Amino acid sequence: MAFSFEIDEKNKLVTVVCDDTTPSSERVKIIDELVEILIKNPSLKIFLDVSQIDSESLDNGNRPFCDLFLDKKSKFGKSKVAIYAGRKKAFERPALFNAFAFVQKFKNFALFDNKNIASQWLKD
Repeated sequence: MAFSFEIDEKNKLVTVVCDDTTPSSERVKIIDELVEILIKNPSLKIFLDVSQIDSESLDNGNRPFCDLFLDKKSKFGKSKVAIYAGRKKAFERPALFNAFAFVQKFKNFALFDNKNIASQWLKD
């Protein structure tokens, strides 16, 4: 599995799950698809699970999703984006942490190490 993409219309949620085999080129396509979906339905929220991405995938030239989101942050409007990095991972990997720390300056983007808390934040 490189990634999965699910739209839950009932809960107004798009869930994207990626693993370390998802190259940057696919990540760009995922972001572009999310933008297209949000243009049609701006009330959707996004849950991005990057907890399965390991540090090697970042070291091999792959860009973190947060960088890709930042490239198109204006396209996401006020859609809430919860980025789930997994327990401890977000804070153990400096490159990922630094990029996500920048993302957190935007009130509609948030980084989580707990899946339940991320889900709750999206519901609030």
